[in-house]
Amino acid sequence: MAAPPLPSTTESPASTSARPDSDTFKTPTDFKEYLRGEWRLQRRIDDRKARRTGSFIGQCHFTDDDAGVGLICREEGQVRIGDFSNSASRTYYYVFRGPTEFSLTTDDGEVLLDLDVEFGSADGTHLCAPDTYRGRVEILTADSWTQTWTVSGPAKDYTLDSRLTRVKIAT
Repeated sequence: MAAPPLPSTTESPASTSARPDSDTFKTPTDFKEYLRGEWRLQRRIDDRKARRTGSFIGQCHFTDDDAGVGLICREEGQVRIGDFSNSASRTYYYVFRGPTEFSLTTDDGEVLLDLDVEFGSADGTHLCAPDTYRGRVEILTADSWTQTWTVSGPAKDYTLDSRLTRVKIAT
């Protein structure tokens, strides 16, 4: 099976200078098309409250939802924190309102963030009393992007730094 074609692109004046291949990379104009497919997921976990670090290594699969307006994001992999190691999985939904505008929701429909990555990155905040979740998505290249969550409050204090790299399927 061949990898999906790359989406059409546009200049990204706000953030191309920070990208490794900034002379050639153009921000995708269709983020849904950009995400569709399989990605390698590497996540660093920094739990400041518990004074522990860890990792999640696995795959992230983006497939069309039944309604045709979004993507189902299924993460599967191995989580390691200290001596603890176990398989883990989670499902999220990316509901699109436009080519670069979307809501990131949980599998039960709770909206975590409303974002627009038109210029290559976006930041958002989600209040989940008593804690605050700050999320950031940044498109780095045609085949890699990052997602960062920083959670703070009386109950939680951690950061999840995720890097996703497109899995290339040999033809």
